[in-house]
Amino acid sequence: MVINKQTPLYIFDTKTRPVQLLGLISLFILLVGLACMVSAVSQMTFTGKVVNSQTGEWPNNRLVLVFFKNVEIGRDTTKTGTTKTEGVVDGAFSIAIPNTYQLTVEQLNESGTKFETDEFGGIFHWFGEFEEGSAQSISIPSKNIEYVIKVIDGDISTLPPELLQPGSANLQSDGSIVVKAPATNNSTAVSLNSEVQVNDINISGSESSDLGAMTIPIAINNCGGNSKVTQGYSRTQTFIHEFNAGVGVKIGVDFSVPIWASVSAELENQYNFKQGQVDTRTLDTELAAEPNTNVKYTITWQEIWDYGEAEVTDNATVMMVPFRVKKELSYSIESENLGCP
Repeated sequence: MVINKQTPLYIFDTKTRPVQLLGLISLFILLVGLACMVSAVSQMTFTGKVVNSQTGEWPNNRLVLVFFKNVEIGRDTTKTGTTKTEGVVDGAFSIAIPNTYQLTVEQLNESGTKFETDEFGGIFHWFGEFEEGSAQSISIPSKNIEYVIKVIDGDISTLPPELLQPGSANLQSDGSIVVKAPATNNSTAVSLNSEVQVNDINISGSESSDLGAMTIPIAINNCGGNSKVTQGYSRTQTFIHEFNAGVGVKIGVDFSVPIWASVSAELENQYNFKQGQVDTRTLDTELAAEPNTNVKYTITWQEIWDYGEAEVTDNATVMMVPFRVKKELSYSIESENLGCP
């Protein structure tokens, strides 16, 4: 290559035909852009805004999950963020997932949900108003696949710690969510033993356990008031159903893992929920203070556990297997008049 200082800078190809450097730079930029586009279509993004039609809020700190073949493949927590469609809003989320099937915009639009391409060639869909606690599915008939996006009710501070672990959730056919159990306690991973027969499930009683972290004090001061003052209160609380062996009993020590697997399966049938299934309870009430009172309300959430024994036959040997079942979340409301000066 020869560079003549008296002439513009050229680069020569194999045919010695000069191409100006500016043209090469333009070509380089084009190639980089094409590379970005190729990279971008390897994933697609679900983005949107979560709303609560009852309160009118666009709530932050709500967990949004994406499922494919009933397995969680992405999540985000709503926040104040910049969106392509509405600028800066509350309740915003954005979840990028692999475009494993190399779906085109046309194929994605088979679902009736409008997908678009951004300036970098990436594929996305904007959910303008995604109701808190709801789910939406996107089916692609040409590939026989479906994505499900679900918003969990309630602030993330009210969610069980197990559900906050990325990749922890599975979607059931009825739309419910089950949190994956730790490998060491996952009875569903053990094949049921045909020699084990659950003869009877005997529920002895129930007990409650206060959740101190979810005890909420609320004060209504109506000292000097001439009429009753009321205040609305609403809270959605999420919890996880559990089947446990009795207190002080160890699975694999006091009885075999296959025996517990059979008992758990029978408990799931009787209670109609699965081990680790996510459920919610909503408290929607009105608190009041009469004239010349200063009332303090204390709302305490409680876990309700059933306990009992299962009669099991294993190779002609009959044994009793104790169990505990977290079946419900309840609450109590107590009031106290603190008095007026």
